[in-house]
Amino acid sequence: FRLAALSNTTIAFVCTSIFTFVGMRESFIMVSSIVCGWTVVLAYVFWSCELMPWQAAQSKLLEDIALQNQQQMSVTNGAIADMQLLLEVLDVSKMTNVQVEKIEGRLRSVQGDVGAIMNSLRLDYFDV
Repeated sequence: FRLAALSNTTIAFVCTSIFTFVGMRESFIMVSSIVCGWTVVLAYVFWSCELMPWQAAQSKLLEDIALQNQQQMSVTNGAIADMQLLLEVLDVSKMTNVQVEKIEGRLRSVQGDVGAIMNSLRLDYFDV
């Protein structure tokens, strides 16, 4: 027998054929042996495919945990991207502050020069 050729219908047909072609007592023994064997095979197949009720509940729980972890990772990745963007903005603002300080220094220098020129013009005006 190949396992792929076995199905519930095949097993039912074999059991019915045994009742037809074998004596009464022997047929019950053979059918009960086949049914027990088929139960073990199906239990193993269901267990290995994780289709048992307790396995399905555990699989669902694991899927939920995996989904939560994935959502947390996406939130974390978004937060990391936001932090990187904020760091870039901070760098730009620092560079802007440095440039503003340079311009303020230049304006004070120009203001001092203009004040000196204005003072000299006033002195010249009053001296005349």
